[in-house]
Amino acid sequence: MKYPPLTLGWFLYETPIDNLEFIGEDEALHKTITGISVLDNPDGVKWIKKNEIVLTTGYIFYNDFEIQKKIIADLHAIDCTAFCIKVKRFFDRIPDSLIEEAAKYGLALVSVPFYHGYSNIINIVNENLIEQKILRQQFILKEAEKFHESFFNKEGIMKMLERISNYTNSMTMITTTSDFPIYYCIPPKEYGDFSQIHKLQVQPLNSLPEKTPKEHSRKCNFYCNDTLL
Repeated sequence: MKYPPLTLGWFLYETPIDNLEFIGEDEALHKTITGISVLDNPDGVKWIKKNEIVLTTGYIFYNDFEIQKKIIADLHAIDCTAFCIKVKRFFDRIPDSLIEEAAKYGLALVSVPFYHGYSNIINIVNENLIEQKILRQQFILKEAEKFHESFFNKEGIMKMLERISNYTNSMTMITTTSDFPIYYCIPPKEYGDFSQIHKLQVQPLNSLPEKTPKEHSRKCNFYCNDTLL
């Protein structure tokens, strides 16, 4: 099972943070949130990471359009998820000049009422991020236990391959060190492609990329009958 990531849409419409105003294209609502930062000086952008939402009062660029432009461009370059600006502090509303500049880059803006404290917003986001991490770890432990049970109950290697194939939704294979296939499992999405084949012939492609000294893993292409994987 994959737990859905937190998105800008979740932040806007599924949290107790009320009266947020979204300014941007609907596509931005699907952008993921992996963290949250506060921007209180123009040089602070360098500490912001991709897919974070950024909070500010706007004081650092109040009445300075050049700084506004630079910050918008920098946040776009970092690929932050949204720029959240408090209103009724230094701005009565997000100025049109800032909205127009953000629109050039497709950067989502969020107008945040002044009465929402930073600590409250940060706690809500971080608590949900932590909860997702816990759920993922619980899932990993549960599935690892299923693998152990398959092994000790002697259910066979094919059962294990089937589990992996279900996770990745792709064909899984065990080969010798010389890339000769021993076992493989086809996921349901591939059934139609291979349903008319009585015996699947899997052969490795002879031309392999060279391994670099620091790289111990490599890619290997295989042919399934006439289909290159």
